[in-house]
Amino acid sequence: MLRTACMAKSGLATIAVVTAVLVSYARPAQASTYLFSGSLTQGGPIAVSLDITTGNAAGAGLAITGVTGTVLGDAVTILGTVAVPPSYNTSPDGEWYYDNVLYPTFNSPYSTVFDNPGLLLLNTVTNTDVNIFSPGNGAPYILGQSPGQQQENLYQSFTATNGSLATTPLPSTWTMLIAGFVGLGFFAYRGTKKNSAFTPT
Repeated sequence: MLRTACMAKSGLATIAVVTAVLVSYARPAQASTYLFSGSLTQGGPIAVSLDITTGNAAGAGLAITGVTGTVLGDAVTILGTVAVPPSYNTSPDGEWYYDNVLYPTFNSPYSTVFDNPGLLLLNTVTNTDVNIFSPGNGAPYILGQSPGQQQENLYQSFTATNGSLATTPLPSTWTMLIAGFVGLGFFAYRGTKKNSAFTPT
């Protein structure tokens, strides 16, 4: 009987340790999704529609970690890496500056969602670079395209599609949590089987 009680305590201790480890590692990562869309003429058809996912802070803004959507009907994806302002990067074709930072409260140096270095995208149909940026001071955003640095004014709308900047669990976090629950179930089952092998004396 004493041995069974000790084993039960040991099983509970194991579950407690596993739970503590999971809690410490399974904190939700910062992630928010925004919708940026716009037309080349006010009131015209949508020319740009982007779902933008952000991650950790980058200066006064948020690092852009993923983009899906279309530009002029072609599918695009994020290109390049995040540079913390005032630093910026140069596109692979050398035509654009970018930093891939989003300002959800319009607190960039330009009082815009994308500042002058802007967001760099890859047009996956034409395999050319696309840059969305703003010179600020109330000017419309600009759609820039390679080659030849083609530029057109972009009249935009910008909303937080998840309604807030609250942290939301990323897929990797969900995977870790599910694996943890499976592990807890395994330990509980294993302890039950071992306990049932002993008969009270």
